[in-house]
Amino acid sequence: MNQPSSHRGLGGLIICLICLTYGGCTGEAQPAETADKSTAKTPSTSAPGATATTKNEAALPFSVRIDPAGAATGQSSAAVIKATPATGFKMNVEFPSSFVPDTHAATTFEKPKLAVSDAQVTEEAVAFSPKYTVTKAGKTELSGKISISVCNEKICKLYRNHPVSWSVEAK
Repeated sequence: MNQPSSHRGLGGLIICLICLTYGGCTGEAQPAETADKSTAKTPSTSAPGATATTKNEAALPFSVRIDPAGAATGQSSAAVIKATPATGFKMNVEFPSSFVPDTHAATTFEKPKLAVSDAQVTEEAVAFSPKYTVTKAGKTELSGKISISVCNEKICKLYRNHPVSWSVEAK
């Protein structure tokens, strides 16, 4: 059966409106892993010479701040890894946020993974405090991956295995 020409494009228009309404055609729903891979160094305020590294935070709807605290060889230390949403976003408190430390020759982490139950989670921030022991004196690079989600009124963005790193000077 032939439809009048004014009704032929109606189905496509409806699909496009649905896509626009739910963000499916805007490109915003791309996996977060395809985001900008460049790095930016963020200085820490609590440990002299310590730095934290994450992806280019200007391109992300959150920032990560790492307070590595002091480290003494052979003694347990703890860093604070805190993700904070950008203006207009909030942390997704229902997402199973996590931190997984990378393996390092000069460091032993107390847990191989910190789950959401190990974190402090609010709409304003997600904070992990991984405990670790440095086994040799001097500067040690530490790293791992966080998984978080941030939302605004239109969309929730998932960031799985977002790399973070920091250094400590063990005495």
